[in-house]
Formats: sequence, C-alpha cells, structure tokens
Amino acid sequence: MIKKERIQEKELLKAFSAFETAMKARINHIRIWKFDDAPEELQALSQNGGDEDWVALIPPKLIEEWIPFLEEGTPFGCCSVREYEHPELPGYKVRIGSHS
Repeated sequence: MIKKERIQEKELLKAFSAFETAMKARINHIRIWKFDDAPEELQALSQNGGDEDWVALIPPKLIEEWIPFLEEGTPFGCCSVREYEHPELPGYKVRIGSHS
C-alpha cells in the first residue's frame, strides 16, 4: 500500500509542477497592497517620505497597458504615483501611490 501511495504522491507532484509552470507563463494580474502591508523590499523603494498609501506589483505582460486606476489623481495616488523597477523580479514594475 505504501508503494501505491508514493506513486500517487509523485503523480500529484508532477501534475502540480506542470500546473505551476503553466500559471507562471500566464501571470497577468496586478497585486495591490496597502503600503504598510506591502513587502518591505517594495516599501523601501519609496522616496516619498511617509505619505504613501498603496503599492502595486505589475507583471511584464501588463507593463505597456494603460491601467487607469493606477494613475495619479485617482484614489490609488491622489497626488503622486511613482514607478520603480522591482528589485528582484526582472521586468516587473512597482507603482507606489501617495497622498502628497
């Protein structure tokens, strides 16, 4: 019985690995955090000085897209939206919205 369970486990891991690879190829969603909840390495990119509200992580597939809700003058960044290169993920952009 143990051998059968190991085979099933290996098949499951193989299927999960294939699924994970397929999902990585389709990453086309934007992740948004309140500034204080964002990963520290993304918070550290900000040069605003304390008035940050939101952080957005944008994948390479969406960099060239117009994303109106992440523009300056919106609730995301009513006064300022700055864009930075992600420190660890090549091609990803980080936008930080601030209220001053």
